[in-house]
Amino acid sequence: MQPYTVRVRECEYCKAPIKQTLIYGDDGNLYNLNCWTDGKTEIRSTIMFEFQSETFSKYQPRIVLCRTCESAVWLEDLKTIDEIEDWHGRSIRPNDPLPYLIPPFERYMAFLNNAQLPEDRMLHIRLFAWWGGNDYRRIRKVDAPLCDLERSNLNFLVNEFDDAVVEDRVLKAEAYRELGQFDKCIALVKDFPASRAMHHAKTIYEHALVKCAYVRQWNP
Repeated sequence: MQPYTVRVRECEYCKAPIKQTLIYGDDGNLYNLNCWTDGKTEIRSTIMFEFQSETFSKYQPRIVLCRTCESAVWLEDLKTIDEIEDWHGRSIRPNDPLPYLIPPFERYMAFLNNAQLPEDRMLHIRLFAWWGGNDYRRIRKVDAPLCDLERSNLNFLVNEFDDAVVEDRVLKAEAYRELGQFDKCIALVKDFPASRAMHHAKTIYEHALVKCAYVRQWNP
């Protein structure tokens, strides 16, 4: 059974405990992963894990919903009330804290109306809004066109991604591909430098060549 850490946070609104499940280390290859061209990575598990490492930390949820009161909370702002070691495969106990909920696309986009948010939080919301919109396509297995809000969000993100950072460059290329701007996508990933993102870039490149503008799963 795989051990992991459970950090229990306290909801700032209803005071209910919120379960945050953490795996430390850069060892995502040890798990069965579903990787998507938009950058979302899911672990095939009944437990919502978060990898705490330089590679994965940028893509972990920071703003979530309390499962008890459904209020939106930033995990890093919440008080930690307990931290325990647990293991995969253990039976759920009646008093176990509930895990958080991931906001849907519409809720993420509503968060952007808060003009007081710092830039890093605003960008985090936009990234997860992108994934939230594509979750409709992932779950239903449909190639649905982008709605106006999704298109507006991607047009904002392509101006924020840094071409000099390989992970940003891949995501920028994918955003262009989903916007149907295939030439711009191909220019970013055609001669991609050797890196851990190279296979991701190759997948995006191949879909752009056939003018596919929809999120796709890929194997790392």
